[in-house]
Amino acid sequence: MFKIDKNRLEDIRDTDYKIYCMRKKNTSRGCFMLLFSIEMYIKSVLAFGSDSSISKDIFAVWNEYFSIIRQERKIFNYLSKRKRDIDYSTFSVDGFLDDLDELTEETDEYYIQVLEDMEVACQMHEEYRAKRMPRDFETIVEDDSLIEDMLQGTLNKKDIIKFLKLPREFMKYIKQDSFRIYDLNEEDENALLFYGVNYKQDEDGNLSDIKLFVPMITNLTTALINISEYYKAYQLYQRLGKNLDDSEINKISSDVKIYQEEFQKEFQKRKITTKLQ
Repeated sequence: MFKIDKNRLEDIRDTDYKIYCMRKKNTSRGCFMLLFSIEMYIKSVLAFGSDSSISKDIFAVWNEYFSIIRQERKIFNYLSKRKRDIDYSTFSVDGFLDDLDELTEETDEYYIQVLEDMEVACQMHEEYRAKRMPRDFETIVEDDSLIEDMLQGTLNKKDIIKFLKLPREFMKYIKQDSFRIYDLNEEDENALLFYGVNYKQDEDGNLSDIKLFVPMITNLTTALINISEYYKAYQLYQRLGKNLDDSEINKISSDVKIYQEEFQKEFQKRKITTKLQ
């Protein structure tokens, strides 16, 4: 749905490269933490025995960290799959990955410190020294905000078309005249107010033309508006050349909520499959 131009191809290549680098870092971090955890477990067993609180906590550390590693891989897979569909003008993949990388570094610092404290406790044979300090942040597994931003930011027209099963003939009709569809710019403060479907009727009351006004898709709210207006436009398209009465208009409007609710459910499913539960 997006025109492939030079800038877009560069965005896709940049996304590919950044994900590639972060995948390598993800694997390297995982291997390091696994080896460090095994080393600490051996030292803990020798110092305190296998039933000690430190020995048991090492398993907890690894399980927590491995869940984080897996979550990051899910994010990389998701972005890789959708990289050609993302509207890079409304969602900065680069900025999102920078935020993820920053959280990753903070997470690594915490878990490395936990294992280092365990090492000191083993060396000094003082189990209390391995007591975990509380975290002042949430990891990617616990915090929904980054994933929510990613999922909302990567919603696009293809999602709308696929969900509503809009046929090619309709999309060709709605796009063939530049005055038939308006994408309202997100920077316009009225973009979320002046959306809708305008239609014309001829002198006999038959539907003769349709105009569609929708905001650019930048989040779930704007996606739901697009669901609503594209659905209405398609229903009217199927009635072109026919007489349109108020009861049909009312039915189309009432059915919209059903499709919006279904789309929200689909979005939640996508969120669940992208985030570890």
